Amino acid sequence: MEEIKLSEALVRGLINSGIKRVYGIIGTTVLNFYDALYEYKNEIKQIIVRHEGVAISAADAEYRTTRRPAAAVVHAGGGFLNSLTGLGIAMKDRSRLLLISGSVKKRLKDTDSWLEINQEAISKALGLKHYYIDEPEKFYGIFNEAINNLFYGLPMPVVLEVPEDLWNKKIYIEENFPMLTKGSQEINKDDIIRVKEEIKKSKRPLILVSGEVNYKDAREYVYKLSEIVDGYVITTGNSRGLCEEDNYRCLGRVGYGGGSLLADKVLKETDYLLVLGNEYNDITTYGYNLTPHNSIVVISLDPSSEIRPSYYESIKADPLEFLKNLVKELENEKLKNEDWEKEISNYKNDWEKIINETLKRKYDNEVNPAKFFYELNKILPRNRIIIGGQGTHILYAYDYIKVFEFGGFIAATNLGSMGFALPASIGAKIANPDREVVAIAGDGEALMSIQSLQTIKDENLNIKIIVVNDNSYRVLYLKQVINKSGRVYGTVLNNPDFVKLAESFNIKGIKVNNDNDIDNALKEIKKDEAILIDLIVSKEDLPPTNTDMVLKMDQV
Repeated sequence: MEEIKLSEALVRGLINSGIKRVYGIIGTTVLNFYDALYEYKNEIKQIIVRHEGVAISAADAEYRTTRRPAAAVVHAGGGFLNSLTGLGIAMKDRSRLLLISGSVKKRLKDTDSWLEINQEAISKALGLKHYYIDEPEKFYGIFNEAINNLFYGLPMPVVLEVPEDLWNKKIYIEENFPMLTKGSQEINKDDIIRVKEEIKKSKRPLILVSGEVNYKDAREYVYKLSEIVDGYVITTGNSRGLCEEDNYRCLGRVGYGGGSLLADKVLKETDYLLVLGNEYNDITTYGYNLTPHNSIVVISLDPSSEIRPSYYESIKADPLEFLKNLVKELENEKLKNEDWEKEISNYKNDWEKIINETLKRKYDNEVNPAKFFYELNKILPRNRIIIGGQGTHILYAYDYIKVFEFGGFIAATNLGSMGFALPASIGAKIANPDREVVAIAGDGEALMSIQSLQTIKDENLNIKIIVVNDNSYRVLYLKQVINKSGRVYGTVLNNPDFVKLAESFNIKGIKVNNDNDIDNALKEIKKDEAILIDLIVSKEDLPPTNTDMVLKMDQV
């Protein structure tokens, strides 16, 4: 046993847990924690950001691209409140991160004191695990439970709140802490056998992989299963990269906000859909308007899969372990579905024709974004990481840029919140310095987190930033044009000069406003330095999307 300050114990606990970074902003309620971080700056790095939401999304991105949790630290009150959108994104997309929050002095708790808000109630309203250290001697047990929940509980942010006057209290700790104890769950053999027999009868088998199963070692088993049953694989936004998008078994992302017409078509036509993970939801199915007519089986440990409309059979199990067991049961089988293969080939050809047609579009004093992203896809290394936020611009990242490796694509998929791309690119690049990171943001979104450019510069991060600039909130602009008889209101924007704005942060900026500038822009992107491309596009440009389903989703 050793007696040290609580602040130092927390830092050592993070290091012992394998957490390599803390993203955050200093404040009076966490000043003493920063003092402890100073003592261990060679073992755990502190990344300075300029907004608490940036800290959360950077930590979120580190986990999603590596499956290693990171930490963030915020000041009590306003600092904590600034983190909420990032926490909501991480919660909805099931990302693990530890948020360390300061708190008012313990003796002032519940007195409506300066900086005081009910952080625990807010955390729990988001469905998060929240831990409050009310006594120094309880730190060891509370931290141990929090870390175990971080690593092995339902994938979700975990919040640890520490009163300002407890940081310097002395406590006793053991040398090797925390004690990480992963539980195990048995897979019901009867469920495996039943799914095995059902999928063998299928003539159009389809596997939908979700973020819950998106781990490096899952790819091998997903491929094996698809080969055995002669089926195909579609993904959600949170599972891109699980299968290589140039593999003929991999048909890309399905559903609202970026799904291809190819993936949507096979979802509708399958006669047996095996869903690995929790994301058979309203996004995947356009509000449950696009669903197969036959069997749907969802394998998930996430409680959300049990509360959605009961259009499917739900099996409570770890989807990756279930997959491994199912492959083992089927390993001596070799099924053939030639008609399904022919149908898929026709759907692929139809989708390719649509993509090729968009490349022919011409605009005056504006770029054809389809052509830009199509060409960008060609020059990026295979291990690229694409970061998207939310808006029409993200459709280009789905339609024209392919993903090939684990962690190769992340976005604010399930909350649909803007402002994610730039902050997330920070965590993705810091955690993956040898991978090319490209942040794709709309003009409206970029201005919600533009302060991220300072951290990108401070940390010397070679991030490629594409601002798709249409001077509008285009999703809503197009909805007003289509659904509201052209009554455009509140969706047309005035923007700053993004090139000059980037240059004010000492980051290179280039404006691209016609197709002839594309080649030069791509040459600049290939250079070993951060760059911001101000891509001037028409607000009337509509990337390929399932317009019928989108309209139906809006109306129902």
